[in-house]
Amino acid sequence: MSIKKILIIERDQITSLDLKHQLTKGGFSVNMLTSFVETELYKENYIPDLIIAFSDMKQMEGFENFKTNFAENETPIICIGTISNDETQIVCKELNIIGMFTKPFDSKNLITFTKEYFGSKESKTIH
Repeated sequence: MSIKKILIIERDQITSLDLKHQLTKGGFSVNMLTSFVETELYKENYIPDLIIAFSDMKQMEGFENFKTNFAENETPIICIGTISNDETQIVCKELNIIGMFTKPFDSKNLITFTKEYFGSKESKTIH
């Protein structure tokens, strides 16, 4: 399996650092941002294989640009946050949401989900 690039967009640095540590330990390459505005810098040079993003995104500056940039290439997204899954699905209807985790959550569950997601994609491409 090639090293997968993961972009974390999360305002809470403790959550971001915990996820980065766990994902790096799991063999992933991880970059962290604290806002959607920063994704403008990444769209040209860094296309992640997966995005983990704070799901209360509609309230964050730059969300509409983020949605436009990453909806085009159907980058898979895992949402983490405090709003209900129904609300997240409405806000993110044009994005490729593959999973949702509500705070507080155990980061190990998210890491397991991520590994299983990439494992299932790898096995499909091998056949």
